[in-house]
Amino acid sequence: MDKHLMNGFNDMKSEKSNDNHILDNFSHVIIEYHLMREFILYRNQHMSHVYVVPSHSSPFLWFGVMFVHKGLYRGIVLRFTVVIPNTYPNCEIPKLIFDAIPFHPLVNPNTGELNTSVAFNEWKSSVNKIWQIIDYSQRVFQCFDFSDCLQNESLVSSDMLNTKAIDLYKQDFEAFQRKVTQTIRECHQKINECNNDDSNAIVFGSFDADIHQELRNKLLSGVNVIEERQLADPTHPSVTGLSWVQSGSTQMFSKSGA
Repeated sequence: MDKHLMNGFNDMKSEKSNDNHILDNFSHVIIEYHLMREFILYRNQHMSHVYVVPSHSSPFLWFGVMFVHKGLYRGIVLRFTVVIPNTYPNCEIPKLIFDAIPFHPLVNPNTGELNTSVAFNEWKSSVNKIWQIIDYSQRVFQCFDFSDCLQNESLVSSDMLNTKAIDLYKQDFEAFQRKVTQTIRECHQKINECNNDDSNAIVFGSFDADIHQELRNKLLSGVNVIEERQLADPTHPSVTGLSWVQSGSTQMFSKSGA
């Protein structure tokens, strides 16, 4: 082959490779933008007692923690990760996985993954939003009635369900309640465990009176701390949230200090 023709062919291959690289980078930026919008949609729901932050290392991971204040699981604290498929937005249903695995009919006892098939048959990005999965996860611990879904034999046979919890719920509800009390205690004991080194991972530390007592007193007295901060610093009107503080318990914060 002619030398000049060969050089021209190689130049064309190089230009095509560069074009593909540019398109790949552009697509990645677009996906990150969509995921940012998803997170803003979550924030706009103003969910109580649920705190979520995207991973620093990947837009496809969100870290969260949930405090349950009513229902059978009242008092449980659950750390979780939302895993978004890298084929988003044309993807399968994003997964929500609990770090400390709670005893629950809809949580896989081996992986900690929440069964979302009760609420989502498939994932359509034009209809479904990630905040809906987080909202669903909160509802299944606060006010979910298992009776209806457990009548569906296809769900009962699914590997995503805790069959032992299902059987106990059906046959011995008092024993089921005792297991729930046990799992609340176990999850609370494990809340300080965090094996993720991502700088945005949510971690817990011991209550420090020198640091947290003033804020705790304000919370207990009913002071609206958000409004107080806004008035004190008008240049920063947006406040992302409050730490969860209890005397003798734990304080929640991210590794980056958020």
